[in-house]
Amino acid sequence: MGLPMIIWGGFFSGGKISGVSKRHYQPICSGQDKETAWAERSYIADLYNIERLIKQGGIKSVIQGYMFKALSSRYPVEWECIKKELAAGELTTPEEFARLKREQEESTAEEKAARAQQEAEAEARSQNLWFQMGGKP
Repeated sequence: MGLPMIIWGGFFSGGKISGVSKRHYQPICSGQDKETAWAERSYIADLYNIERLIKQGGIKSVIQGYMFKALSSRYPVEWECIKKELAAGELTTPEEFARLKREQEESTAEEKAARAQQEAEAEARSQNLWFQMGGKP
């Protein structure tokens, strides 16, 4: 059967459409279904949900708020690229996407290291205070 196709506003899979009419569909990764692993189907669904949230003009319910928080924190680069594409019509090249992902991963690693260092310093201060107050090791 292959990959599902994105419909502008819904999914098309096996002859069933949820969303709008059949004439507005385009295949996901057309011609690349052999390169896309079955395990990545949830990633594709998450990208679709990002697009859907942006297209509808923002958050309309509490559940969508939770979805927004989860998706935007899990896929910050994808979120910004999809938003840029829908707002300005600017497509992100694969090279630019790879660069943005690298930068984001480096930034995340730096933030994680800084947070770990702060936690270690706080633990050392707490332990020192414990000992000053007569606590046992």
